[in-house]
Amino acid sequence: MRGRFLGAAAILVAVGVVASIAVAAAPPRGWQLLAAGKAQGVFPLGYASGRVWFVIEDSSGNDSITSAHVGGSGLSSVVSTPMGQSPALPSSFVVGSGLVSLQGRSSVVASLLASGKLGASAPLPGDPEGTARDAFTPPNTSPDAWYAAAAVTVGGRTIWAVNGHSCPRSGSNQCTSNGGGYSSLVLCCTAAGEASDLTALLANRTKAGATDLAMGVDSHRRVWLAWLDGRQAHRPLGPGSLKLAQIDRGTLKAKSATLPASVFPSGPGGSGAFVLACTDACRLVYETVSGVYSWGGDGAPTQIWARNRLKDTGGHLIDASGGGSLRVASWSDKSANVPDDGQFLTTFRGDPRGRHPRVVSRVDIPRNLPAGGAHYFYPYSLPVPIYTPTALVALALYSGGPGGSSRLLDAVLHG
Repeated sequence: MRGRFLGAAAILVAVGVVASIAVAAAPPRGWQLLAAGKAQGVFPLGYASGRVWFVIEDSSGNDSITSAHVGGSGLSSVVSTPMGQSPALPSSFVVGSGLVSLQGRSSVVASLLASGKLGASAPLPGDPEGTARDAFTPPNTSPDAWYAAAAVTVGGRTIWAVNGHSCPRSGSNQCTSNGGGYSSLVLCCTAAGEASDLTALLANRTKAGATDLAMGVDSHRRVWLAWLDGRQAHRPLGPGSLKLAQIDRGTLKAKSATLPASVFPSGPGGSGAFVLACTDACRLVYETVSGVYSWGGDGAPTQIWARNRLKDTGGHLIDASGGGSLRVASWSDKSANVPDDGQFLTTFRGDPRGRHPRVVSRVDIPRNLPAGGAHYFYPYSLPVPIYTPTALVALALYSGGPGGSSRLLDAVLHG
């Protein structure tokens, strides 16, 4: 039910690692061996309290929240917090120094401590989910699921974006296993503790509502809300329209709401439709068949680079982040249309819109890793990215070793 970026974001890749740390005999150039063993998942969470945070799932389905310091050549001071089997954990998100996770039918927040451990969970302060649900459940319906899907902290106050779903008690569009019901989009809460209904911005509230919700704050401390609109509830890869709204911090009403004409099914790494990156404004960074673009609701989208699928040029978007300028990461084949020759990961930095991007750093993505004898570890999927204020951290899993063993590598691309 819960979907998200990685402020931000976030790419969900099912890969395998373990929580124990091993020493690499000969790590590939630019990478170091972070973990060795057997597992089945690693999912990025984000950056908080001076550390990167991600989820590790072992081969038994048990999760651990893992964090590490970002050094000059790799990750260090790795700390893990066992979480048991937590299916909702990979779709959790970071706001400030807290981790927000769905627990049952409501969300909780836990502190991401500078020690690298996860603090105790507590209900969301002010109960924004309950406030939104009680204020804006449609008449003659029963509330089904109302949960916080994104948030930002600005001016000492956290603003929550709450996705709501309600079921008619009778008549048409009743909830079934195949869908139905009504979607809502609500922000909470104002300084007076009130919620603001933005449901009118949805194209069709009988569809999935606002998916891939993201919030951001630009350098002028303006609040922005973005989402993918119009997808069918049971077609997570179906088409939709991107929407971007600037939000009044006092009333939580939309000051402006616009969308680009482009409609497309997926974005960075196939995990979502876009990345919300904030510079002098918050902009959607997304990929189409013709290239990678940024768009801030202020005119035509800016093409960051062009793509030619026939010639395999231009690279694929993997992540983006803001700051004083727009930072973007891509992956590309080393040889055009020859994936078996391997890929490389590149970071770029452009102006606040992403124009005139220049290469900042690049690292090869190893094609395989020796596993002894005639055995090799092969890449499970694309590297998992986590942007920090000064670097891109990449986590790459290799699986298929003897007895189902795996290796997790990390690389730090500065700039």
